[in-house]
Amino acid sequence: MQNWKPPWPPIRIGMSEWILMRDDHRHPAAVVVALRFGPRKELFYRVVTWAPTSEGRTLVG
Repeated sequence: MQNWKPPWPPIRIGMSEWILMRDDHRHPAAVVVALRFGPRKELFYRVVTWAPTSEGRTLVG
């Protein structure tokens, strides 16, 4: 998967937050947030399905 590239680039909406567009160009498919945790401040990504409010989103990974 070294050469894999997403079909559309993510759209940055914050310092560490992006939305991913997919088949529908009007509605995002997912929201990605970069988070740093632990004593070594390791980088993790939280991905959820897109919905207008957080209550409607589902954790992907």
